[in-house]
Amino acid sequence: MTVMMPKELSCSACHLNEMAETSVIRLSLEDQQRFVDLLLDPPPLTPAIHRAAQAHAELIQDA
Repeated sequence: MTVMMPKELSCSACHLNEMAETSVIRLSLEDQQRFVDLLLDPPPLTPAIHRAAQAHAELIQDA
């Protein structure tokens, strides 16, 4: 992830922090295509994800 900062906030320590938090994942062409396909047409949500979303909504609503 790249974070852009206003010039007045930039400093060498900030750049070092940004570099430390940056990760590069290299994918084969086949894996790149699968990744894009899943982003464009994700599989249906599982019952577990629906339960987790409901539990999260209830937790946030009570807070």
